[in-house]
Amino acid sequence: LCNLYKKDPDKFGILVSSTVSMDWNILVLVGIAYFESGNRKKADKAFDKAIIKSKKQFPVLRAIGIYFYIKGELQKAKKYLEKALNLNPNDSTISDMLNKIKPVKSSGNTISCCMIVKNEEKYLDKCLASVKGYVDELIIVDTGSTDSTVDIAKKYTDKVYFHPWENSFSKARNQALSYATCDWVFQIDGDEELMEGSGELLRKTVRETYSEDVINVKLLCSYANGAKKSMHYFERLFRNNGIIHYEGRVHNRIVGYKNPGYSRIELWHYGYDVDEDKAQEKFERTTVLLKKDIEEDPDNPLPHHYISSSYLARGMFEEALKEAELAIQLADRLGNTNSIYGWTYFNASMSLFKLGDFNRAKEFSLNALEKYHDHLDSYYMLTIIAGENSEWEDVCKYGESYIRVWRGLNDNPENSRMMINNTISEAAAIYILIGHALHAGKDYNKMDEYYQKSYEADKEKWQSSWNIGVFHLDKSLDMEIAGRFLKQAVEEAPNEYKAWYMLAKYYNKIGLKDDEIEALEKVIELGTEEYFIFNRLFALYVDKELNGKAFSLLESIKVPDLSFYPYLLKLGNSYMSKGFLENAFKCYMKAAELNPNRPEAWSILSEITYSLGNFKDSQVFLEKALILKKDDITNLLIMCELKLKSGDIESHVNYLDKVLNYLDIKTKRTISGFADLKNLFIEIGNSPNLIVTDYLKIKSIINELDSYMNRIT
Repeated sequence: LCNLYKKDPDKFGILVSSTVSMDWNILVLVGIAYFESGNRKKADKAFDKAIIKSKKQFPVLRAIGIYFYIKGELQKAKKYLEKALNLNPNDSTISDMLNKIKPVKSSGNTISCCMIVKNEEKYLDKCLASVKGYVDELIIVDTGSTDSTVDIAKKYTDKVYFHPWENSFSKARNQALSYATCDWVFQIDGDEELMEGSGELLRKTVRETYSEDVINVKLLCSYANGAKKSMHYFERLFRNNGIIHYEGRVHNRIVGYKNPGYSRIELWHYGYDVDEDKAQEKFERTTVLLKKDIEEDPDNPLPHHYISSSYLARGMFEEALKEAELAIQLADRLGNTNSIYGWTYFNASMSLFKLGDFNRAKEFSLNALEKYHDHLDSYYMLTIIAGENSEWEDVCKYGESYIRVWRGLNDNPENSRMMINNTISEAAAIYILIGHALHAGKDYNKMDEYYQKSYEADKEKWQSSWNIGVFHLDKSLDMEIAGRFLKQAVEEAPNEYKAWYMLAKYYNKIGLKDDEIEALEKVIELGTEEYFIFNRLFALYVDKELNGKAFSLLESIKVPDLSFYPYLLKLGNSYMSKGFLENAFKCYMKAAELNPNRPEAWSILSEITYSLGNFKDSQVFLEKALILKKDDITNLLIMCELKLKSGDIESHVNYLDKVLNYLDIKTKRTISGFADLKNLFIEIGNSPNLIVTDYLKIKSIINELDSYMNRIT
């Protein structure tokens, strides 16, 4: 309106406009609003416009400078206040402010890097190499390493000291501080790395810091095998003034500072991405110390918070929930609104989510947002809870809020201050969920737009394609979209076996067995020990009568699981029908070894060895089958014949007795010769309870008995 009034005042007629000359003031307020909401670029533009618009620049510069002074942004304040003082050297307010933000006098800008270490050989070399050249002194206190930690440390410094571990991180850190001789102390852990470009920032920060006595740096942590990332600011750079020191047994923090500042120095923490043994060792050590803290000060919410975080990391969700709830109650009772308890609400909400209590999980996240405005992790939880409940409107509502805050933190990470952001790496997942919501609402163009945004936000591009494809394959059942994204995942990650497996599953659902075989072959080629994959491919080979491939796959499997049993029998039957008895024997033998408590394989092994004239082995296999199924009439008849062929007439008669009992034929009779035996088998052959192969077996036995009688004659 001001612009329009100045351009064409006649349009306003006789309207009195008393504030038309105050447009600069409005622009200053707009700049402040942008700065408060985290958009520093737009803030700077608004301030620059205000200076240009104003006929007198002094009041604009003065107002902006005073605002930044009050906010503690002293370097920005200095820039505007110095310009204002040049225009009006007699302004005592500006002079006082500039005097207060003069650099603190010190002997220089030297830096001591102080560390405590114990068995940190995995990352220590990378850590020390990252700080080398950016600090003036490197001090390392070892608390009992048994690996090559000390040898690595001595490659970088001769200031390596030894102190026994006394169950207190603060005590160890203060011991390291006692050796520092420089103006500033920079603290880094042995499983951390100073990110590229941050060494120069470290030096610059020390040179350009004025009244601040502690500087918070950005700490990025990876976990879940590098798949996830958290971000927060932590006090890692402070003046070596003899006052600032550490307190706290486990999650120690510095105390004694008065004026904190923030920088864009970045540290990457690897310590949460460790193997299972190391993770359990850290968990046990940490929880023991935290329980001591709780025992000594049960009303302090902080150790309850930290122990809930430890439980959550180990998947102990009920324990994590209990401690998180207690930490929140204690903090509320004390009126403690420290931002760290935003993390506690996340612990509680995530634990409830994992336990399947979505309503209470949602309640904790909503409560967190009332206390901690624009809490990233709470928006994340509300979005995934809505997704689980298919509440698509809420997915869009909370998801968009997450994205807004996430963008602000990426543009101006220092705005997060001390808030822990556990879900800073989850933007791709949120974009995907919003895409799912748009799919549910049939807005396919916008759906594609959000899926594309997830792709852009994800470092592992194929992972977004895979996640989208899996959702539509298993949940929405939209096979067209599922196929499109699963094929895209394979193109993007041709060596990722998970991508090929889900593509195989897709082909299975739409009935393309040849394509499914090809995809599963690729999964096995890439290397997998998942038996269900071998099982499925084996079954497909057998069904498609690709016996050669099935047999080769079988030979490559060291120990198949029970699910292979029916397919082994089927493959063996196929070989039997084609006369490949050796391969058939191997299939049935594997089946019998795999499941020795089932009679089918033993029976057929007996049949194969019988047909090859190996009556001794045939009897051994058949005896195993009859132990498992005593009343199998077919196997009893076969055993009668085998015993007869081997000349064991007594055993022959014993098995004949079992046949008669099974068929409920009178057994109290006297057998005086082979003719009586023959007549009994003729009588058995008249039974209606037999199958065709049984009649054939009886005929074979009668022929054998005739042979006996002929030889006797």
